[in-house]
Amino acid sequence: MTDKKKDILRVIIFIVLANLPMFIGGILFESESKAYSFIAYIAAYSPAIAHIITRIITKDKSPIYLRINFKGNRKYYLMGIVYAIIISVCEVLIFLSEYDISLNFGKKEFAFLMFLTAAGIVGFYIYIGEEFGWRAYLTPKLESLMPEPVALIVSGIVWGMWHAVPIMNGLNFGKGYRGEPYTGFLVMCLSCIFYGCTLTYLTKKTKSIYPASICHSCVDTIRILSVMAGNNPEFLEVYQKNNFKLCVLSMIPDMLIGAVFFVILTYEYISNRKKKA
Repeated sequence: MTDKKKDILRVIIFIVLANLPMFIGGILFESESKAYSFIAYIAAYSPAIAHIITRIITKDKSPIYLRINFKGNRKYYLMGIVYAIIISVCEVLIFLSEYDISLNFGKKEFAFLMFLTAAGIVGFYIYIGEEFGWRAYLTPKLESLMPEPVALIVSGIVWGMWHAVPIMNGLNFGKGYRGEPYTGFLVMCLSCIFYGCTLTYLTKKTKSIYPASICHSCVDTIRILSVMAGNNPEFLEVYQKNNFKLCVLSMIPDMLIGAVFFVILTYEYISNRKKKA
């Protein structure tokens, strides 16, 4: 079997294994049940588990990206944290301007922001499950089969559709929005394509999954800030009534910054090809 055929097989095995727990949990259990919650927790690590199993089954000895590589790469670790703070603040500002709600941001809210940032850094291990799968395995394997810009798009779509079952259960966008669940699938895939570019950039520059894991953790943790922004009932009422629209708005900063990293990665890919030629 040629190396290309082996990598095609590895991609197929990985995708099936990564999606299996999510699929089983969504089909067999109600979203409110304890069994579903347990399966969902396991599913968070399913990309990493799929990576390990695929590597063992196919005797894959490609780079594993588990070194910390902190020396000389501190700026990329810091970049992931700063990125999370920036997009979270942008999300709040976009939402508040859209719904004309006042923001009360004082010492208490600033302290809470710092606490969430620290919590995101400490909780990075939760997101190793995804980054060890998507960025350390799937994306590099796809890059061996197709041009890097195309691989980034395909990887983002696979990652986005990994959320399909939770989306159908109302986890990401709620229920009752127009085009449910297909518009949810579309928005999630677009978000994962561009957000994935940011995380891939951090992984490529450091040859490590940890900066991306910290960034991913901080983004998801600090986003809680948007729920408490303004700390008033008016905000929470609007938040609950406009869940889908809020989610779409919150993804705009992700996609805009991710688009920049997509351009950077594409430029570097083209430059490297020219050098090799």
